[in-house]
Amino acid sequence: MGYIGQAPANKAITSADIEDGVVSAADLGANSVDSSELVNGSVDIAHLSASGTASSSNFLRGDNAWTAVSGFDVSSITGATALAATPADTDEFVLSDGGVLKRIDYSLIKAANTPAFYAEQSASQDCGDQAYTVIAFDQVVFNVGGGTYDDTTNYDWTPGVAGKYWVGSSLRWNSTTNTVQQWRNQIQIDGSTTVLDNGGYGADWGTNQCSGILTLTDANAISVRVYQNSGGTMATGDNDSQIWFAAFLLTGA
Repeated sequence: MGYIGQAPANKAITSADIEDGVVSAADLGANSVDSSELVNGSVDIAHLSASGTASSSNFLRGDNAWTAVSGFDVSSITGATALAATPADTDEFVLSDGGVLKRIDYSLIKAANTPAFYAEQSASQDCGDQAYTVIAFDQVVFNVGGGTYDDTTNYDWTPGVAGKYWVGSSLRWNSTTNTVQQWRNQIQIDGSTTVLDNGGYGADWGTNQCSGILTLTDANAISVRVYQNSGGTMATGDNDSQIWFAAFLLTGA
């Protein structure tokens, strides 16, 4: 319908013309309010849509979730607390791997030199002329780190862990007559492959030692045998400290 008289002039509506509480959320257009309309500090934690529980020990992640802090913080790595004992295998160290901080278990870096073993003879042993005889190291002094020692049949040691090992043996004749022309102290792998060999010649109560570094699998078995050509049977020393067989791990495979 038309106006009677003069039409009213257009006048823009301001916030002063709107009563408080009149405009509801339903009256606002989609995406009509952005950060420029918000007063700094006006949105508190209670109005955030994040999942989880806000607290002084949680932080807000990029996926909008409150999450507990994990790993190391500054106070954890100041070294304020001393460790007065050997670290446990699961104790961890922090190191830089090409500029990336990583943690590593003590078990991976400790120099324990195990598996390891040491064996001796409990009695002298007869060794035939011009023949190879496996030495019966039947008295195990120690065997640690998971290796297996056969002290009844083959007198060999299986490390159970692949790696590079120091291996050595020492032999001595129980004789006062210099009749042996040649004798050999040999260390074998799996009862057939000679990997270390030390030759000696006649000597009263002579001692022959043989040692070296071997690369062993977890299943290799090492043993000691002797060769002598005295013209008759000769016996090893009787429970002598100079007759032994030993090995220990140097480094992993």
